[in-house]
Amino acid sequence: MNPNSLYKKRILLLIEAFDEGGTEIAMLSLINCLKKFKCDIEILCINKAGVLVDAFPKEIHSREIIFKNVLWKKLALKIEPQWNKLELLPYNLFFWWHKILFPIEKKNNKLYKQMLKNALPQEEKWDIVLDFYGYGSFLTAYAAESIEAEVKATWVHATAIHSWYKVEEYLEKFKKIYCVSNAVLTVFNQTFPETREKTEVFYNVTDTEKIIEKSKASVENLRVDGKFIFLTIGRLESVKGIDFAIRVAKNLKKINIKFLWYVIGEGSLHDELQILIEKEQVMDCFILLGRRDNVYPYIKQCDIYIQTSKSEGYSTTILEARVLKCIIVATDILSNREQISSGETGFLVEYEEEAFVQIIQKIIFDKKLQKKIFSNISKERIDFTDEINKFETLL
Repeated sequence: MNPNSLYKKRILLLIEAFDEGGTEIAMLSLINCLKKFKCDIEILCINKAGVLVDAFPKEIHSREIIFKNVLWKKLALKIEPQWNKLELLPYNLFFWWHKILFPIEKKNNKLYKQMLKNALPQEEKWDIVLDFYGYGSFLTAYAAESIEAEVKATWVHATAIHSWYKVEEYLEKFKKIYCVSNAVLTVFNQTFPETREKTEVFYNVTDTEKIIEKSKASVENLRVDGKFIFLTIGRLESVKGIDFAIRVAKNLKKINIKFLWYVIGEGSLHDELQILIEKEQVMDCFILLGRRDNVYPYIKQCDIYIQTSKSEGYSTTILEARVLKCIIVATDILSNREQISSGETGFLVEYEEEAFVQIIQKIIFDKKLQKKIFSNISKERIDFTDEINKFETLL
């Protein structure tokens, strides 16, 4: 790559907020990589808040989009109406009135057009604007219409792309549409064939050296003599399948497998999942740890890393487990096939409880299989130089 192509470029990255999710973590890794080119980097967000706000480099300035009214900001953040809360009544009325008054039609999103009128445009000009959040959100429309730049790119993070029709009319303003996996690329091109020439796979950049270094930190000891340690990391939301994991744990317990299954993450389903844990009588072996600032020492401690997601654009946590040379058991979805060769570098399993039980049991008792997987994953080379090189075609 020509070292001058990114050197000292002015780059603006867009994110909704600094929440704890794969998208935000991936953007942090990308920023750390771009810093090596001495780029002038800024972050533009809707809400400068979230559990990861202090994790981003302090020298990277971040600021919020300024809305003419706070209700437009809430609308941009996709805060859903909650009619049972009296204090939200003004927003509820505002939300529904504008949904009716400015409908979202194919290639004519009247709601976003109205929102753009009520969000102040950026006065500066940038070399590169990266709508890293993507998801067909208001930020994509804002990046297209309210920011001046030499080139612009947007990101598609998931195979569930139903929301992208909201910004279809704005896609022509982006030179590149980066999809985080081949699975995402395939679905996006099928849905929006007219953009095929500008779509490209851009795997989420990960700082592997930093992961390895942070994994050495001292944290609570998860290990208990005589028990296998399983770990899952993810938001406590439906798509991550933690309820499914609880039922798998119940079946493992039935066949007298001795284990502790930890889950790191928080989300809206926490209380519901805790009730399910008690109902299925796995309180002694299935533990919701909540959020952890540094997950890597926990990954390093586990015997098997398990991911039960129903869908993923490209699993950051699986990638992190690969970096730390863990045996991985994950749902057999298209994007996971890009990371794991089943039976060689990990295991991909159909979304069925007994299938997960059988493969976990096999791994535990088949020492020869364990040795084979460890040998294969120790030889894996995980490098993202090619991804950064893709910015050459953007410039």
